Amino acid sequence: MSNLCALCILAMLAPGSVLAEGAARDVDCKVARSCDAAGDCTMSDDHIRFRLEPENVGPDGIGTYIMSYGEISVGASKVAPPGPILWRESGEDLQSLIRDGPTGMIWHRFTPGEKPSLKVIFLTCEVIG
Repeated sequence: MSNLCALCILAMLAPGSVLAEGAARDVDCKVARSCDAAGDCTMSDDHIRFRLEPENVGPDGIGTYIMSYGEISVGASKVAPPGPILWRESGEDLQSLIRDGPTGMIWHRFTPGEKPSLKVIFLTCEVIG
């Protein structure tokens, strides 16, 4: 992956992001591994593409977005200039996307309740389009 792609991912979550100016961004990610609450991890060759469309975003990139991936399209919030981006697929779950390096991201998925579930997905990503 080129240094340019790494800079694009950093820019996606950084203050003054192009997203703050209204441009949607697609982020193509390869799943490196997926781990459960017990710490059991599996390697993967899966891919996922996130689309972030700004809704109400300030010049620092903080604000609300539409987050789309697979068949899911939900409201999301970026709460600080470096991230994370937070969202829910349903009323119970909590999900976050956190940058952990130039091209790395961590997708944290938690559903509380009688049968809570937790999944931490390590991704290698690049901004496309």
